[in-house]
Amino acid sequence: MKKMLLISAGCLLAVAGVAVAQGHRGGRGMRDQHMLQELDTNKDGRVTRDEMLAGAHTKFQAADANHDGRVTQEELHALFGHMKSEHFARSDKNGDGKLSADEVPRMPAGVFARLDANHDGALSADELAKGPLAHGNGDFFQRLDLNGDGAITQDEANAAATERFERMDKNGDKVLDTTELTHGGKWGHGHRGPDACEKH
Repeated sequence: MKKMLLISAGCLLAVAGVAVAQGHRGGRGMRDQHMLQELDTNKDGRVTRDEMLAGAHTKFQAADANHDGRVTQEELHALFGHMKSEHFARSDKNGDGKLSADEVPRMPAGVFARLDANHDGALSADELAKGPLAHGNGDFFQRLDLNGDGAITQDEANAAATERFERMDKNGDKVLDTTELTHGGKWGHGHRGPDACEKH
């Protein structure tokens, strides 16, 4: 069986929207902090395996639009699109339908310039959707679909979450602290996480 080196559908879905407006340098810390806030339900500054599995379950339920216990690629794509739209709207402070550089202050100038296809000094939703920050979730989906049946089950999401948790738990104490989330949270071979797509 193919080894899972991803953090789980739940964890990625929790932070997918952050990647839209964050650059490579600024996005990682934001992603780690967001992951901690999403998963640390008892707010003790650490994430247990049960908390990670609970997060995976919550996000799986959100993605499973028809509630059949399976998440298809279409359902995952729809959820990513919805989260990106929500994040875009939150970032668009003046409501003009575009993101100016001051609305995405953590995005490096070079990344902003590459995304600004028409060079008008602002990023439209269309430019983000077509540009290098567009999140290609096909490869991610295939990595989670362990049996290759075209759908992700809760068991597959849980398997990914468990394996990722164990890989990140460097000291073996059964909890992830902020150091392990920051330094152990790399996305594994063949998938560099949501921030990496800006390099495509």
